[in-house]
Amino acid sequence: MVHKKHTERTHEELGGSSAAIWSVCTGSVFLKRTIPQQEPTEHTQKGTRAHEACDYALEWFLQHKIDGRSKEGLTKWIEDNTDDHEMFESVIGYITFIWVDVLKSYITDKSWGIEDKFTYSDNIRIGGPTDFWTIYIDNKGKRVLHVVDYKNGRTEVDIIKNKQLGVYATAIREYLLQNGKDIDYVLASVYQPKSSPPNKTTTFKLNQLDSFKKQFLSAHRKVYIEKKPKFKTGSHCLWCHAQSICKDYNKSASLQSDLMILESEIEDNGLPNLPEVGTLSNEDLYKIYKVTKPITEYLKKVNAHIKSLFIVNKPIAGLKAIQAIGRSNWIEDTDIVATKLVDKGLTLDQIFNQKIKGQGVVKAHLKDLGMKPKDIEEYFGQLTLKKPGGIKVVEESAKGEPIVNFDEMILLGNIDETEID
Repeated sequence: MVHKKHTERTHEELGGSSAAIWSVCTGSVFLKRTIPQQEPTEHTQKGTRAHEACDYALEWFLQHKIDGRSKEGLTKWIEDNTDDHEMFESVIGYITFIWVDVLKSYITDKSWGIEDKFTYSDNIRIGGPTDFWTIYIDNKGKRVLHVVDYKNGRTEVDIIKNKQLGVYATAIREYLLQNGKDIDYVLASVYQPKSSPPNKTTTFKLNQLDSFKKQFLSAHRKVYIEKKPKFKTGSHCLWCHAQSICKDYNKSASLQSDLMILESEIEDNGLPNLPEVGTLSNEDLYKIYKVTKPITEYLKKVNAHIKSLFIVNKPIAGLKAIQAIGRSNWIEDTDIVATKLVDKGLTLDQIFNQKIKGQGVVKAHLKDLGMKPKDIEEYFGQLTLKKPGGIKVVEESAKGEPIVNFDEMILLGNIDETEID
C-alpha cells in the first residue's frame, strides 16, 4: 500500500481542481506559468494530511475485505496519523461512505482504484488523480462509473455540473474507450465531512460527459495549439492563483468613471444626495435604465471582492464581517412533512403543486386554520433544517458582532482556502 504523497505529485495544467477556472478563462493558465508556486498554508497542509490518511486507511480496509488481510491495528494507525478527533472522525466517515454508500458493502466483480491518475491521452493532458473510483454493473444491467472527491474544507461544494468531477469522469471514460469499453452513466460524489450532509451525489449522463469533454478540449486547443490566452472575468476569478497579476480582473474590480451617470452632491455622511425620481429628465431616466443591468452585475462583483478581502485578513476600514442569518429548507423526506401538515388540517392541494410549496405559503394556510405564529414557528422546527449563515459584510456601525479570527471566518464563510487537489 504505497501511495505517492500528495505533496510529491505532479499537477496537470488542465487538472481537475482548477477546471472551473481554466475551462472558462484559458488566460489563467498562461499567467500561472509566470508566478512562483504557492507555499502551502497551515490549512492546506492539514487538508493534505487528511487526504493521505484517507487514502492509506481506505486501501487497508478494502484489502481486508478482499483477501481477509488483518484489520488489526487500523483504528490505532488512524489515531496515530490524524491531527485531532475531528480528522479521525473524517477518515472513519470517508471509509464508511465508500464502503456502504458507494460500494454497497461488497466489492466482488468491481474494478476500483485510489488516487489513480487518468488523462485523456499522453498528448492531451486533461485529468489528474481521482481520490476514488469504481466501475460495476448496477441492478438494471447498466455499466456504472462512480467517482468520488474528498474535500477537507468547510465551503459548501456545488455538486451539480461540478467540473472537477467532470474532468475525472471524462478522463476515465477516455481510458475505457481507448480499451474498447464504455459506461452507461456516471455517479459523481463529494465527501465533505465538515459540511452537512457530509456526502452529495449527482448523476452525469453520457450527453453531459460529451458536453464536458467538448468544453475541456476547446480549452486545451486554445492553450496548447492556438497558444493565445483568452481572459474572462467572473466568480471563478476569486479562486485563481494569478488573480493579483491579471489586468482583466483588476480592471473589472476597479470603479469606472463612466458609471457616474448623474451629477450629485456628496453629503457629510459621504453618500450622494440623489435627486427625487420624479424630477429626473427623460434623458436621465434612459441613462439609468440602460446601465441598470451592468451596474447590478458590477456591484455583485464588488461585494464578492470585498468579502474576499476580509477572508484573507485584509479588512476595509468602516466595514466589518458578521455571520449572516441562515435559511431553512424542508427536510429531505417531504412525505413526512406532508403527513404532519395533513395532521394539522391542511389538504394535499395546500401542500403540493407538483412539488412541495414554499414555507411561506404553508405557514399562511396554518395561520388561516387558527394556528398562532409562535406555534407555527415551533412546529416548523420539526419540518425544516436550518443551514448556518455565511459571511456578511456590513458597515461598522451596523448590528452584529464582528468576526475577528480568520479560523472563525473559515468556519462560517462561503469561501475556503483549505480546498486542495
